[in-house]
Amino acid sequence: MPYIQKNNPSVNITPTVPSVKSSASIQSTGISVIASKVIPGVINLGKKFVTKFTEKSSGLPLPVRGVINDLSGIKRPLTTKDLDPFLKDAYFRAYNTASQRQGNTPESGTIKYGDYSVGRSESGGSFGSQLELLNNPGYQARYTTGLASYKKNPDGTINISDTFDFNDAGKNMTSAEKKIAINKDLKNIPETAIKDRARVYMRYFGSGEGEGAPVSFNINPGTDELNVPLSKRTYNNVWVKMAKWGANLYKNLTD
Repeated sequence: MPYIQKNNPSVNITPTVPSVKSSASIQSTGISVIASKVIPGVINLGKKFVTKFTEKSSGLPLPVRGVINDLSGIKRPLTTKDLDPFLKDAYFRAYNTASQRQGNTPESGTIKYGDYSVGRSESGGSFGSQLELLNNPGYQARYTTGLASYKKNPDGTINISDTFDFNDAGKNMTSAEKKIAINKDLKNIPETAIKDRARVYMRYFGSGEGEGAPVSFNINPGTDELNVPLSKRTYNNVWVKMAKWGANLYKNLTD
């Protein structure tokens, strides 16, 4: 499941005097505003329309498709059909690393966050460089399954299984309580940490542990490893380009 650090939602918010915002702050604020309006909208959209955005043909990064699938309530199973060759390679490499760790075997074990090959730091950097991480298949795999189980099938393929959920999703909270908790959590997260800020919303709107979509990927060790350098195993995703363009446009309009 995608990992989320637990926080206490019982908070009191003390109003503060606004300060002059940096470009990163402006962009981050724009994302927060968009997320606060888009997430409830996604929840209410028709299944037929939303389903298109959960499919590989949409071109959206895998974890983004998973989030849409979860928020919409569709929660269709995520299967090998949702993977392209880059993602199959990313999962093979995660399995290969995990299978060599003490306590695991090639036949069964657990994949941890550090087993996914991303090849660069996830922290720091500009707003744009954080968005660029979505072009990395190892990053996409890490934040789709995260901590996952694997086992060898009779035909020699490897099954990787998980549930797309959030281990401290807000339960028994009113919309007002969630809003207060979200605002409090966002204050503790750097403005350019897009993933972490987006995950705050999932903490309170996403599925609780064991309630999300089942994930089952079958990887073939004999065919799914791509014999190319990590730098070549990257996407040039049009959605990432559009997100960067939108962030820059928002910055220019609000400067």
